[in-house]
Amino acid sequence: MSVSPDTRATALLFASLGEFYAYYAVQRGNHTSRRLRVAGTALALLTAIAAFLTRRWRALLAAPPLGYPPARARALLAPARTRP
Repeated sequence: MSVSPDTRATALLFASLGEFYAYYAVQRGNHTSRRLRVAGTALALLTAIAAFLTRRWRALLAAPPLGYPPARARALLAPARTRP
């Protein structure tokens, strides 16, 4: 598995796990963002479950495209945050 250059650069910004977790918690603290992520994940899971229960296997292909936009919409709605 390769690591993107951005990930490596971000990893160098934190001296400890505690410092990273504080940053992570602030980034994930937006309630709207969390709700959108949960809605997108739930939509994808419900689509997959419905596909299995109805045995409409092509519906499995719809799960990711249905779940991804709500989960990623948080990036459009939430202001960009940077590390202080």
